[in-house]
Amino acid sequence: MYLDLDSDRWGSHALVQHARLLELFAGDSNEGEGLASEFDIDEEEIKKAAPPLIYDADSSQHSALIDASRGKNLVIEGPPGTGKSQTITNLIAEAIATGKSVLFVAEKMAALDVVKRRLDSAGLGDFCLELHSHKANKVEMLRSLEKRMQTQFTPPTILTHKQSLLGIKRDELRKYVSLLNTPYAAIENTPFELIWQRDKLSMEVPVATGGAVRADAYQIPSNFSR
Repeated sequence: MYLDLDSDRWGSHALVQHARLLELFAGDSNEGEGLASEFDIDEEEIKKAAPPLIYDADSSQHSALIDASRGKNLVIEGPPGTGKSQTITNLIAEAIATGKSVLFVAEKMAALDVVKRRLDSAGLGDFCLELHSHKANKVEMLRSLEKRMQTQFTPPTILTHKQSLLGIKRDELRKYVSLLNTPYAAIENTPFELIWQRDKLSMEVPVATGGAVRADAYQIPSNFSR
């Protein structure tokens, strides 16, 4: 950070010419608010661009990570509990995996603590250096730096195996989705459509008693296949 503030190192890349600063102080020529689109992360090209994850991510979170890894500037908003901190943690982990440095700032200390605890749980806490807080002091920072300089990291030994298992499970799920959405023989309806028709009829037809056939008696067999 100290070297980054040295204007002699900027050369032709003066701060007044930085694209992000120009957007902040001079505005952006693009009018209106654009909403990001979600990626199909099972597509081969998107799969190559998808960053490694240390925590679960849904399709919108995964798409945000892909955009961020491609260098796009993003605003991610959402109410509490929608996975913002989890997405930040995945993004920091992706930056660490690619050898980048990250400066993570927040208005409240609680937000920093949440992300730090997640990184600690994933085994990445040693890559984090606490620069400022109410408990930070020079001695502790020097000890923290010394600990990191002495720490030896080894490459993961089961990563390839875990990735192959992930590929197998993903292929099984894609096959299942394909079967659910494939028309069945002469019926010309997909199993997914048949299930919805069954549920709709079960709500419309009253349940009979006294030995009569009940609407919920029509069940699709568990071994149903195309």
